[in-house]
Amino acid sequence: MNAEQKRIRIAAVLVLVGLLVEGLTLHWSHPTAFFVYAGLGGLLLLFGVLLFLSTLLGGATSHPASPDPAATTKPTSSDDEKSST
Repeated sequence: MNAEQKRIRIAAVLVLVGLLVEGLTLHWSHPTAFFVYAGLGGLLLLFGVLLFLSTLLGGATSHPASPDPAATTKPTSSDDEKSST
């Protein structure tokens, strides 16, 4: 398992725990239930979503499969003339 998969799993756990906390506080009939719902559950959800999105957006630049820029060659003028005929 690589680092991206670990980060996505951690994000999924954060989101699931946040949803669990919010689900439990819906059945809790105490005034502090709202603070736990919005504070703890909301923050867990927020951190999970942000970690997931940062993993997806940041992972695209860290792949070593990108081509080597030194290996690419630019076409010369004679190559352009051959392709245009």
